[in-house]
Amino acid sequence: MKLSRSELWAIVITAVFLIFTGIWHASARRSVPEFHAAAARTTEVISGTEAPVRDISADAGGAGAVNINTAGVEELQTLAGIGAVLARRIVEDREANGPFQSPEALTRVSGVGQKTLEANRDRITT
Repeated sequence: MKLSRSELWAIVITAVFLIFTGIWHASARRSVPEFHAAAARTTEVISGTEAPVRDISADAGGAGAVNINTAGVEELQTLAGIGAVLARRIVEDREANGPFQSPEALTRVSGVGQKTLEANRDRITT
C-alpha cells in the first residue's frame, strides 16, 4: 500500500504534534511540587487574624515544616543531619523533659549542634 504525499505529510504533522504535546505535558507535571510548595507558604485571613495554611509540600514529596514537639522518629529523619538514632534521642528528650520552647532548645539533645540547627532552621517549628 502506497501512501500519497498528502497522507504522508498528515502522518508527519500528527507525529510532531504528539511529540510536542507529550513534552509539554511532562514539563507541566514537573511544576506541580513547586505549586504545592508555594501554596504551603501562603496564609489565609480568618476572622481578621492570619493563620498558616496546612503545609501540603510534605504531601507532594517536598520538604515541609517539622514540628519538633509533635513529630515522630520518621518525620524527624527528614531533617538534614538527623538519622534514626538522633531522631529517637529527640523524641526521648521531649518525653523526659517536656516540649521544646524554641527551635534553639533542640540543641539540648546530645548530638544536635549549631550546624544541625542552622541547616534546618527554616524547616523546624515548635
